[in-house]
Amino acid sequence: MHTNYNFKENWYNIIVPLLNTPKVKNAIKKGILGYMNNSLNNNVKFKSYKNIFDHLNNIQGNCYLNINSSPSDYSSRCTEHQTEFEENLIDKLEKDGILKKDDFVYTDDDEANYINYEKYRKYLEPILEPYINNYKKTHIDSYCLWGGCHWWNPTFCLTLANIVMPNEQWRVQSNDYHTTIVNSDNTKIFDILYFDEDDESFGGNHAFENSSMTLDEIKKRNDKENEQRMNDKVNNCMNNEIYNPTFNQLNTELDEIGSNINKMEKTLEELYGFVLNKTFNDEEKDFKIFEFQLKIIDELFPNAKFDVSIDFNDLNKVITTKKEIKLIQDFKCYCYELYPKSDKTFIIKSDKPMTIRYIINELIKQDFKLECNHRFLEFLEVNDKGIVEYCTGS
Repeated sequence: MHTNYNFKENWYNIIVPLLNTPKVKNAIKKGILGYMNNSLNNNVKFKSYKNIFDHLNNIQGNCYLNINSSPSDYSSRCTEHQTEFEENLIDKLEKDGILKKDDFVYTDDDEANYINYEKYRKYLEPILEPYINNYKKTHIDSYCLWGGCHWWNPTFCLTLANIVMPNEQWRVQSNDYHTTIVNSDNTKIFDILYFDEDDESFGGNHAFENSSMTLDEIKKRNDKENEQRMNDKVNNCMNNEIYNPTFNQLNTELDEIGSNINKMEKTLEELYGFVLNKTFNDEEKDFKIFEFQLKIIDELFPNAKFDVSIDFNDLNKVITTKKEIKLIQDFKCYCYELYPKSDKTFIIKSDKPMTIRYIINELIKQDFKLECNHRFLEFLEVNDKGIVEYCTGS
């Protein structure tokens, strides 16, 4: 067994005190700069954090990366841990009387609502700032540079491994897929990116395999594991729960669908070219493709308490680059004349540009419902003030 270091058990007592030492700080800087210099595919070679901030601000405007950014802020993966932390922090500070509650009454005036919300954020942010900065400096998730294993493990993790376990001979093990840190007899792993507290090896076996196998071997292993999971799911459910394995797989791999959207589009093209052309006329063919797309949409949003009626090809379209947007759900249609309801507000956050699909998934997480005759979500757009404009139909 290749056992990974137990980062969770030792994080605050052993790792955190080392994070501000010159050697570890230098390793963090080298890891981030190495990742950024090799991930943006540009002619700029960064020598400092300031180079990164200046470059991104020039091409993207006011960038969220700043002097208080954590390694995970540079990550290729959008994580939600800081958003969850902030939400829980606000609740706690309100209960303790440190924060006044957001007691603004939202009205029909969107501009007034926006002004009130911005006013509340201006009050809120200076109070939250020291807590969030401390969280970024000390929380384990903040030190996971997802997508940067080839630069992060040989710098940050290797430096920590040599300090924390100096009697081991540590080396870098790498292939095109993954880079990890392993000891001389291949029994210990020091890889924060693969740490899994629910795995008996804390993710060590997986880290070792993915850094030592060829890409073809990894693909065959993953295909075999996916097939086994599919078979287990189908063989252990009731007959009326068994459905097309293609959609079953889409449902179990929602987090990867964004990166695999091209594969789905290719499947549609093949379906169009090899099957439909031989069977249906143009009108029937278009309807079959439309029907197939609707089934995919149903599988993309299995927990939605509304029907998504937005064009399949628009789901992955970026509609805002704002870090925070707001949807105000009113209940002014005729369905609620006898049973009036108060408005509901949904706040959606992301450090990355937001697609329609991302916004819909965030609304589902926040229990957004369309409970009247107008169950069909037909349109989403974000205006300049960060307010989500939407349209529903029956």
